[in-house]
Amino acid sequence: MNPPLETILILTAITFSMVIFLFILFGYFAFLQPIILKSKTFLGRRKKISGVELKKQIANKLATAISELSQNKIGGLILIERKIRVKSYIDLGVPMDSIIQPQIIVALFQKTSPLHDGALIIRGDRVISVASYLPMTKKKMSSNYGSRHRAAVGASEQSDVFAIVISETNGKISYALNGKLHKIPSSDISKVIFSIITEKRGK
Repeated sequence: MNPPLETILILTAITFSMVIFLFILFGYFAFLQPIILKSKTFLGRRKKISGVELKKQIANKLATAISELSQNKIGGLILIERKIRVKSYIDLGVPMDSIIQPQIIVALFQKTSPLHDGALIIRGDRVISVASYLPMTKKKMSSNYGSRHRAAVGASEQSDVFAIVISETNGKISYALNGKLHKIPSSDISKVIFSIITEKRGK
């Protein structure tokens, strides 16, 4: 005796539903799961790179640019903003919004660039201002130091900025912090930058 038509339709619907379910399940494992796993891996990398690794990249990129400026005796002044915002300095320059790239920094400080005078200001991992003029220190300094060095010290006296200077006279690299000027050996540029931008500061 043949089963009733209703039973056949129910069994057919159940079978069809199972086939669809198996098809979706297969599609998930074959296509969606690898994509999801890759996405999680990518997001995990993004999360890791947002901390210490990102600061290492910033230090290395800046060191590359500074080394090239130094080797070619191209003067430069790079101001790295720390805890205290330096809006007044930014307002005196040309606003910019660019990721830190050695080629861009070197190009901006070329004498043929209309923006080579003044300071390039960095906030986080971005260049936010160029050709910014800084307050010069009133303290006595050696005649070996020019206006960039005096501006670096002056800015570091008034805020917690970290200012790096490349001399166009001899290519030597210095940095100003807390109103004091320090020399940086070429081999230690990345190490010094990384140490200072990762330094924990009090509230």
